[in-house]
Parts: sequence; C-alpha cells; structure tokens
Amino acid sequence: MNGERRQNRGFDKINKLWQKDEVASVCVRQAQATSVLKPLASSLSPCKKRERREKKPGEPCGGKSMKKSFILFLVFCFLTCLCSGGCKGKKKEEGKPATAHTKKVEKKTLPPPASNYAPKIIESKIVPDPAYANTDLRVEVKAEDPEGDLIELKYQWITFEHSGTVRKAVMLEGENTPTLSRDKFVHGDILAVRITPFDWNGAEGKMCQTRSLVIKNSPPEIISSPPENLSKGNVYTYQVKTKDLDNDPLSFSLSDDAPKEMTIDPATGLITWTISPGTTGAFSARVNGDDGHGGTCYQRFAITVQAQKAKPEEGKE
Repeated sequence: MNGERRQNRGFDKINKLWQKDEVASVCVRQAQATSVLKPLASSLSPCKKRERREKKPGEPCGGKSMKKSFILFLVFCFLTCLCSGGCKGKKKEEGKPATAHTKKVEKKTLPPPASNYAPKIIESKIVPDPAYANTDLRVEVKAEDPEGDLIELKYQWITFEHSGTVRKAVMLEGENTPTLSRDKFVHGDILAVRITPFDWNGAEGKMCQTRSLVIKNSPPEIISSPPENLSKGNVYTYQVKTKDLDNDPLSFSLSDDAPKEMTIDPATGLITWTISPGTTGAFSARVNGDDGHGGTCYQRFAITVQAQKAKPEEGKE
C-alpha cells in the first residue's frame, strides 16, 4: 500500500511538471543523477542538435513522440530510483553494526562462589586430669577445616553450681583463654570449657563443650621427721609439719597404740609425751592428719626409751 501511494504521488507531480513545460529539465536532471542513465539523458536532451525537424512555436523539443518518451522515461526513472533507494537503504541498515539500542546485551553468568565449609572440633579435653586446686588448667583442642583454612578458636570457661537437683552452668567472667589460673577455682568445683571454631573466611563452626572436670581435693602430706632423742630429761616432744596443696586446715590425732601419756594438739600437731620414771623399752605411734574434705595423711614413728642412770649423790665418790 505504501509503495502504491508513493507511485501515485509521483505521477501527480510529473503531470504538474509537464503542464508547466518543466518535464524535460527534470528528466534530464534525474537521468544525470544516475550514472547508468547518463547516455540516455544526453540523447533525450530537449535541444539536441540532432533533431531534424523544426519545432513548432510553443511546442517543446521532441514533439508528441518525445512527450510520450519523456513520460515513459520519467516513470522508469521514478520506479528505478524508488526501488534502488529502498534497496540501498535496507542494505545499509543490514550492513550497519548494531547500535547500543538494538544490540542485545549478553549477560555473562558468573559461576556461584564455592561453598565455604565451617571447621569443626575433633577432640577437646582439660588437662591435667585428675586436676587439683594447686595446678593451673589448660584445654587441648584438635580441630580441622575441610578447605584447609586457618582455624581460630574462641574459649569460654564455665563452672556448675547446684541449684536444687539441677546443676546450673555459670560463665567465668573474662576467662576466654585456653588456660585457667589456679586461683580461679577450689577443690570440689566442676569446670568445663566451651569452644567455638572459626576459619579466616568467617565461617563459624559448631560450639563444642569439653567433658566436665571435678577439681579433686589434694591430700595433705607430712613433711617433718620425728626426733631421735628426748627433748628434756624424760619429756618427748614432736612438732608435726604438713603441706596441703589446697591450703586446707588439718586436724591431727594419734593412733590407739600410742602410749597413754602421749598427747597431740589437734589443731597444731604438737606431740608431747612425759615419760614416767622407770619406763623403758621401744614404743611406736602413728600421727594422723585430716583436711576435712576426704584428704588424709599419716606417719608412723618409733621411740626407744632407755633406763636412765641414777645421778651420783653429792659428796660421795
């Protein structure tokens, strides 16, 4: 439809030009514009010297036959230009590179990032075990990361308090290192450590808690030795010295086989025995120490009492 309308408008324009005697000049200009039709344009020039007959007054060059030729030629030129222009336009559009508006943007699909797996705790324990109140504690941990990333460990020491029949976990404030000083607990305390692993890419592993550890009572120890001789005349004294790692106060006692006159201070451990005159022979005894928390110690010792020589009277040889 668009092509037919263009042709009709072209014919109307040609008729108007022809009526104004401008057909010849337009035809020549159109033919000269097309390199292929240049020879034809020169042959159709209205004032060609080759014309034999004289033109009549008011008649354009070439007469009626020339008019028909011009009309056919103009139609031909019009159609040729119309076709060639349209085809060239299409070819130019086909040959042009795609613009930013027409070019399809190809989105590059990036591969998804590789999954980062969190590290995990393989083994954890508190050492030494058994633990006493006189020794610092530390936790030993084995952890692994699937990608081999460096692992960072977060620690939190906890203790358990009895609340009725349930033990309640309480965090020890500021204790977030792999060690715990001995002044932070006493015997009887129940301790554990919560450990959370991280890798350097920010992946957090599952928190792991060590097995609870009961701080045992350190048994006392007697570090003194009994004297070999009587202290004064017929009096025997022995100060028992002990060491308790928990610094528990001890209470002292003597065994039942100790001499009847032998006594001991239950708080200080001072043994005193006043030997009766005429007492001789070998005697044995055992001293016991108790810290009141199940820790005990003892020491057995022997005493040999020899007959005392009578002192010579003064003035007698």
